[in-house]
Amino acid sequence: METLRGNISDLVNILNKLRNNIGDPAEQEQIQKILRFLFMLWEEIIRQTLDSTTPAYKAALQSLGEAEQTATDALNGIAKTADAIKVAVKAAKAVDAVVGVVGPIFV
Repeated sequence: METLRGNISDLVNILNKLRNNIGDPAEQEQIQKILRFLFMLWEEIIRQTLDSTTPAYKAALQSLGEAEQTATDALNGIAKTADAIKVAVKAAKAVDAVVGVVGPIFV
């Protein structure tokens, strides 16, 4: 069974690889901001008891999967890093909609 925590871990691993393989300092910084936010969400997920049957939870899982795929594609040169950043931000916002840590702000 997929979980937000597991999917965040997978996305973080791919984003770390992507950050380490790009030369644009601005994109590296954007990815680092996303990583910090994802770590905060990951820790909050551990603290909370979440209902995995809600539409928001399912949407967050889907967004994390899309972000992981886009980051993998960027790492393999199939997609642009900017696209991976955009989709990762969307995924982080979807997870935040479930966890409720930050609200409508981000990168």
